[in-house]
Amino acid sequence: MNKNIFFTLIAALLFGIPVKFAHGEMNTAVNPTNAPDIEDRLERASQGDARAVYDLGISYKLDGDDANAVMCFRKVAEQGYANAQCQLGFHYENGLGVPKDYNEAVKWYRKAADQGNASAQFNLGLCYRLGNGVTKDQAEAVNWFRKAAEQDYAPARDYLKKLSSTSENSTQGNAGVIFLRETNKVSNEIPNSLSPDLKAILESASNRDAKAECLLGDRYYEGNGVPKDYANAMNWYRTSAEQGYADAQNKLGLCCYNGIGIPENRDVAFRWFRQAAEQGNAKAQINLGFCYYYGRGVQQDYTNAAIWFRKGAEQGNADAQCDLGMCYYAGKGVAQDYTNAVYWHRKAAEQDNAGAKDWLNNLSP
Repeated sequence: MNKNIFFTLIAALLFGIPVKFAHGEMNTAVNPTNAPDIEDRLERASQGDARAVYDLGISYKLDGDDANAVMCFRKVAEQGYANAQCQLGFHYENGLGVPKDYNEAVKWYRKAADQGNASAQFNLGLCYRLGNGVTKDQAEAVNWFRKAAEQDYAPARDYLKKLSSTSENSTQGNAGVIFLRETNKVSNEIPNSLSPDLKAILESASNRDAKAECLLGDRYYEGNGVPKDYANAMNWYRTSAEQGYADAQNKLGLCCYNGIGIPENRDVAFRWFRQAAEQGNAKAQINLGFCYYYGRGVQQDYTNAAIWFRKGAEQGNADAQCDLGMCYYAGKGVAQDYTNAVYWHRKAAEQDNAGAKDWLNNLSP
């Protein structure tokens, strides 16, 4: 090994010589015994070639020098190189060359996974499944396994297949079967024991029919024909919502808002409500108005609250009519107007809205 080149590389790593990225993310192992190849990589690494620095890290790793491997991976991981981020996460998870640190492992896996690195997506899924560095969350684990499986990443497909055949618990088993069918990577027969209508929904959902995906989410949410399973419900709402199906977007928003099948996240809930509301979904318009009215997931804004309540009210939704009536009564987001308050409460009461009827009854002497 040329010592001048070696120390040039170390200077580049330690003193921040800018790293230049080459196109492509090939994750090919290198042969540490090929001396000319090492000399070439060292030369390119000393010039700031990210791939060469990463490959040098792999060489160190194969030689059993985890400390120097981590040094190389960290340098380019911090520059955004996804393969190196995944490797750095693996070293933190297993305590190779660095103290074992699950939180750091998750951090680096997530950075790579968010760039679409299938190996990192799978490893992040395992962290969620085992509760390493994150709160144990089987739904989120399946979500990351699914993302990796959609890239035809064999370990993720195999793991989902394992989940589909296990009776460890209904959440994991059902999730495996459903998402294997969704990715169309593994063939699964729909059980004959299912009712004809559920079979039809499953078949359509496996072919990415957004309405059927939402209906399957409803089945899991209600426990109708399948075991009640909020995590699976949320996952099916998500697959439908990502195709732009407004009803699923609203239901996914409710899951996020209330922490059903997924950790509570009102910022994300607000975004799903907005997407559905902008498509004219009256229930989402009420929910979006509620978020604006109380400042949940967005800055409090009575004017926008009244705007969205009105949109739902004008579609005939009784809850929205009642809420708009209250805005007029309190003068929140609109000029205070007792006549309009009564008008909208009466519209809601005509549809047997209990809140509107109580409000009108309280007006009587």
